[in-house]
Amino acid sequence: MYKTKARYEGSGVFLMYATIAVGMVMLIISSREIHARYLLPVLGVFWLSASIIIGKIENTKLLAVMLAFIMVFAATGICITHDDINSRFEFNEKKASFLHSINNNDSIIIYDTDFGYQVLHADLNKTKQYSVKDTYFYGPDIEISGNIHKIIEKNPEKNIYLVLWDNQDQYSKYHLKEKFESGYGVYQIEK
Repeated sequence: MYKTKARYEGSGVFLMYATIAVGMVMLIISSREIHARYLLPVLGVFWLSASIIIGKIENTKLLAVMLAFIMVFAATGICITHDDINSRFEFNEKKASFLHSINNNDSIIIYDTDFGYQVLHADLNKTKQYSVKDTYFYGPDIEISGNIHKIIEKNPEKNIYLVLWDNQDQYSKYHLKEKFESGYGVYQIEK
């Protein structure tokens, strides 16, 4: 194993910081935001390192201060998680309410993205649905039509919604009014 006790403790601390550093470098290189699933290994290494170091502390005052810090950090984490859960719940309630409001025979849904179809198709089962791209295995209740003008002309009395994924500029000739944003955008085409 290790020849000295100091090297053993130092390796745990190094491992913790190295894991965090490698994670941050990978996130910067990949230009992704930090997700909880990336932090789980970091937290595991942190708590393993912390438990090794705490086990080696003989000074009870220092141990009490460290435990107080750990409790403060844990309480902060719980509060942040609680707020995050509440905000996600409110967001999902708004989303469900919006989808319920447009899920009727007076609505037409046009998908420009397979992702939008996969996410929204089941929730919008009372609407007439179209796709402008034939790049996915769609169900039998969806029509493929690359011409949005024809869809609009065919349904002048209905509310028409366009589901996009980061390509709103392509449809700038239509008067789009954003109705909902959740990684995909749901826009109402104003006639």
